[in-house]
Amino acid sequence: MKNKRLIFAWSSFAIFVVAFLGGTKCHYDAQKTSSSGYQYRIFINKDMLCDVNVDEVEIKEEKNVSANTDAPSEKNDDDLFYEETKYGFLPKISPDGDRVFDAYSAKFPDTGKKKACLVIYVEAESVEYLPHALKILGTSRATFVLPHYLDNVSGVVKMIHNAGHEAFLQIPTQASTAVNQKNEIAPFLANSNSEDTVDKLMHLLAVSKYIIGIANTSPTLLTKSTKDITVILEELSKKGLAFLDLEKTNDILQTLSSDIGVIHANASVQFDSKSVLEISDDSDGKIFFIHLNKLPDFLTAVSKHENYVIAPISSVIKKHE
Repeated sequence: MKNKRLIFAWSSFAIFVVAFLGGTKCHYDAQKTSSSGYQYRIFINKDMLCDVNVDEVEIKEEKNVSANTDAPSEKNDDDLFYEETKYGFLPKISPDGDRVFDAYSAKFPDTGKKKACLVIYVEAESVEYLPHALKILGTSRATFVLPHYLDNVSGVVKMIHNAGHEAFLQIPTQASTAVNQKNEIAPFLANSNSEDTVDKLMHLLAVSKYIIGIANTSPTLLTKSTKDITVILEELSKKGLAFLDLEKTNDILQTLSSDIGVIHANASVQFDSKSVLEISDDSDGKIFFIHLNKLPDFLTAVSKHENYVIAPISSVIKKHE
């Protein structure tokens, strides 16, 4: 009898131990699964799906399937003159050797009149005036220079392009960077590391399509540094873009532009409302630089010269290349 009680006691203890261990394991496994699931959701949420909308992905996939069933479409200019890179879309010379400068410069017919080339600088404070400016220019064509930090700068460039004009991006330098932007913009510096200069240039060129080059708008050591300006001009040449200098062009820039074969122009004559528009009878292709809010004054002044027509700067560069 005593043995039976002992066996029963040990059996009960064994069953309890097994049940305890089994229950503990099940509880541990459940907790582990729950914890892993939570960590997994956080990982996906934070690192994988930050900007992804499942519905958008499904729609894109359906569109791709639909597109694949259609006949291949002919490539447009964007496909010919831009390539996708880590910086975004960057300009390139087309397979046929055509340049972005030629493709997106303003189409200007030869009227037989002499040209008064107009370069207009658009500042952040005056950009709201741009639609009106495009309207009063009418059939005239002009060149616009824009700082890259404008709100919706790509939309502004597209507006200018669609209106039949052409656009350059301002290269940010220490002198040209607005005071309220100095903590946000890393300007191009003279005597910088070449890799850093190229990196900044690529970021700048990827800001918007349809630009035909970059422009310097203020005195800077950058254009006087053989090392730095050579790097910039070589990259512009490779991409079929131009360099526009709104300051008096120095000998270094002039010589390097010629040696490298980059498209280059200079517009050092600034017009304001107090200026007298001086155009001699034998002058053709003189380049004037104005701020956007001075456009009505310039139009009034040039209207007094019947033998002249307002033209974009590309019309002069093409003529003298």
